[in-house]
Amino acid sequence: MKKAWTARTAAPVVASPLLVNGALIVADAGGSVYCFDARTGDERWRRADPIEEWREHGAAFCLTPAVWNDWVFVEAARGLQVHDVRSGDLVRELDDDGCPTVVGNLLLVHGLNAGIRAFRLPDLMLVWSKGWSGWMRVSPAISEEGTAYAALGFEEQHTHGGLLAFDPATGEEMFHRDDAYEGCPLRQTEGAEDWLTFSPVHPVVGEGLVWLPRDRGHSDEGHDPGPWNALEIVGLDPRTGEDRWCHRLDPTLESYAAGAVAVADGTVYFGAALCGEPTPSMELDATLVLHAIDIASNTTRWTRVLQGLAAAPEVDGGVVYTATDLGEVSALDAATGDVLWAAETGAKISQPHAFVEEPSDSYDEGGAAVLKADEMLYVRTDAGVVALR
Repeated sequence: MKKAWTARTAAPVVASPLLVNGALIVADAGGSVYCFDARTGDERWRRADPIEEWREHGAAFCLTPAVWNDWVFVEAARGLQVHDVRSGDLVRELDDDGCPTVVGNLLLVHGLNAGIRAFRLPDLMLVWSKGWSGWMRVSPAISEEGTAYAALGFEEQHTHGGLLAFDPATGEEMFHRDDAYEGCPLRQTEGAEDWLTFSPVHPVVGEGLVWLPRDRGHSDEGHDPGPWNALEIVGLDPRTGEDRWCHRLDPTLESYAAGAVAVADGTVYFGAALCGEPTPSMELDATLVLHAIDIASNTTRWTRVLQGLAAAPEVDGGVVYTATDLGEVSALDAATGDVLWAAETGAKISQPHAFVEEPSDSYDEGGAAVLKADEMLYVRTDAGVVALR
């Protein structure tokens, strides 16, 4: 594995690049959109709509663009921009801003507090709208049957993490999973309840289920050093949202999700921050561990300690690709966890909240850190995009 090219951007890239017919569409945090030749890294076009003081107010572009035929949809400061993929020319601008998702011949646009709208393509006529709010600013997962699964963000006294399933063609809600309380597995004393909340990351559809990390917040009315948290990974019924599969880390140890999961070939892969015994201190000394769990037997296939995880692992062709926040990319054997190769990109890989003075929990999620295509691996970084051959 060697570095093929590096394409510099004016600001960090926190949204996943988008590969379209040999072109790599990249939106940076400062408000510029680029089209690079995916083979050489040469810049084909650039369109800038810069945001002043974006480091203070947050990344301008933290959402992965969406594509339909020769159009690319990018959220901008003053609405949703539609660019021609080949030339970069502005084709149209919608007043409705938000996260763009293309499903067939529909464009879904959802805002944090503006609900969701579905537009028909190519005339962009409104088909339906709903007042759903509090979604994470990431595209919903779409199943092979065409059902959409949207993750809710998390903020105290506002919206707690959850999952909403709906029909993108009609806007009909199928189910809605909220946070819940459940008896604590550690003790059966009165008041020992756990607060179950889905982690604020994108859901994943695979192996016939919908997958999300879930936090199990322990509380025992002050009798223990907690409250503290134990992580579990759940697979939900795609029709009803009911639990169908669950892998729980040791409930006596403090653990947190390190991003979304990946599912492939009967295995679920996820990163977990393991903090050991709970303590009264808010300071966390966490070890980040990547887990591979066999779905059929619910047993651990392998684990590997990482120095950091910039995004959910990506699985392709029996290889698990990971990227750390310091910019190291590794390829692991999906069956054993053995390191096949590792490479340095030369730049950090950040999340959107890294550029906000007071980050909140959390409605923004960084895009995939690596994008696999044929014999090339594209990595988003704070300096631009690095292609590894």
